[in-house]
Amino acid sequence: MNFFARNLRFSKAILVFIGVFGFLACNQNGAKQPSIYGLDPNNLHGVEVFTHEDSVNAPAFSKEAPVYDFGTIQEGDIVHHVFHFRNVGRSPLVLKNIKPSCGCTAVDFSRQPIAVNDTGSFHIKFDSKGKFGPQIKIITIFANTIPRVHQVSIKGIVNNKSK
Repeated sequence: MNFFARNLRFSKAILVFIGVFGFLACNQNGAKQPSIYGLDPNNLHGVEVFTHEDSVNAPAFSKEAPVYDFGTIQEGDIVHHVFHFRNVGRSPLVLKNIKPSCGCTAVDFSRQPIAVNDTGSFHIKFDSKGKFGPQIKIITIFANTIPRVHQVSIKGIVNNKSK
């Protein structure tokens, strides 16, 4: 009986320790949450940020084609594509950052403001070296629009290079 009493006290002590530790680990008031791609979407570092009250006058992002299908290519081929967009809002649109989902995809874009009703573009370069099979690459666009984050993608099939 003494053996069971000791184990019961030990079990209770362990449960209390786990409970206190769990409470302290979850109670992280003021802890900064990680942001998407190292950016805080609520503070775009110098880009004018709008509230919902300002949304009537905010810039707006309109994509011509959100998905580009590059078809079937051979491993090692490089795909280039230009995505076009229009500012359909009421104030200048600024692209803060554009991040591809993979290191095999590079993006070239301008941070110059896009005037109301003007068009802009950004260039995507996909390097298929070391890739094969179906490929989908997501490109995330951060801008001073509401919503602040937009996405486009490229997709296609990469065939293995014949040896």
